[in-house]
Amino acid sequence: MAKRLSEQEILRLARLGALARLRELEEEAKAIRRMFPGLKFPGFKAVPEGAAPAPKPERKARGRKGGGGHMSPEARKAAAERMKAYWARKKGLVASPAETASGAAETAADTPRKSRGRKAARGRKRR
Repeated sequence: MAKRLSEQEILRLARLGALARLRELEEEAKAIRRMFPGLKFPGFKAVPEGAAPAPKPERKARGRKGGGGHMSPEARKAAAERMKAYWARKKGLVASPAETASGAAETAADTPRKSRGRKAARGRKRR
């Protein structure tokens, strides 16, 4: 009667087979590089055996003025709060600052939402 292998044993043997195949492919690639030392094709660069990897190029500064484009956590939080208030006003959930100052603002539940136009009512056609 044949012995049945467990799932773990099958996975272990599959890994061993994959490692053996990778070693074979690496040896074959080394042999090809020895035969054709100047060989270049997309995705690979001709590198002599034992050569150190090339250093990574430095990243260029981003932004129009060449700055790093980094925001402090405080600036990011302030921008997030401004945008939340902006979208709340735009959706009609909160009164604008001008209405709040005059005292003529309605509550969000009392404020009717703006119509989005005919296309929104019919549904936009998908492309």
